[in-house]
Amino acid sequence: MWASALALSGMNDGDVSALEPLAASMQGFSDIQMLALIDGLKRLRHEQQALFWQPLFNVSAKYLLGSSKILSIFNNRALKSFGIEIDRFPDRPPYIVVGGNGQNPQAVILVENPISFETAIQSKAGLRCAFVCTFGFGLSNVGSEFGYQLAGAIETGNAIVLNRTGSQFDSLDNLMQHSHVHFWGDLDPAGIQIYLRLKQRLPQLELSALYRPMIDMLDIPTCSHPYVPATGKAGQVDMKVNCPDSEEVANGLLKRCITHGVDQECVSPDDILMLAGGRL
Repeated sequence: MWASALALSGMNDGDVSALEPLAASMQGFSDIQMLALIDGLKRLRHEQQALFWQPLFNVSAKYLLGSSKILSIFNNRALKSFGIEIDRFPDRPPYIVVGGNGQNPQAVILVENPISFETAIQSKAGLRCAFVCTFGFGLSNVGSEFGYQLAGAIETGNAIVLNRTGSQFDSLDNLMQHSHVHFWGDLDPAGIQIYLRLKQRLPQLELSALYRPMIDMLDIPTCSHPYVPATGKAGQVDMKVNCPDSEEVANGLLKRCITHGVDQECVSPDDILMLAGGRL
């Protein structure tokens, strides 16, 4: 029945071939419903750019038979082959957590992961700086995805903002318009890529001085790590980061961390207290 529906869809052979694996998810659907699903997938592919970073379940309900769950059940590889960028649709709303001085901060520091965010707050650097991070979607996720989720949340501007206990904040938009917005993440190609992505949304963004002790650690064999599976960074061995020539500081870091990197958790509370607010 699925093969017949695909044949009747009027799609080219490439699109038909891409969607064939979805047959495993078609049990119980009528032929008319299958045609409606194909039509919904075609419309979603055409309109997806305006929908990026909207919740997956909302998108599914809008395009696929009023069901919030169908899109999450479909084979992701087949959807990508068809041209739907399924990774751009989070399965839960993105949450941004803010802490520190949100009324009159010396600088606003975007932090790649929540562990370093919490260390920064506990260092009392939050008395003079505002810190922003994401705790992922649904307040939990794979650690390596936090930075990319932060970038996605800042790009769309539709994240749910959570204030850390004791913090008094203006709107996230006001914080992002601060004249001194800095990024602090891991010293590796992925961290620099996140910075460059955020820079497209925040032209005033600069790299934080909190990178300084991490740069020093690169020269110490026992304080830096290779990009191997055990460090969770095997994919960064051949990672290509498109860094403009105008980004001299970021390019300098990329050259330093081609073969090994340093995670931001290595920075001590004393260094955070001393360096937070400065730029690299």
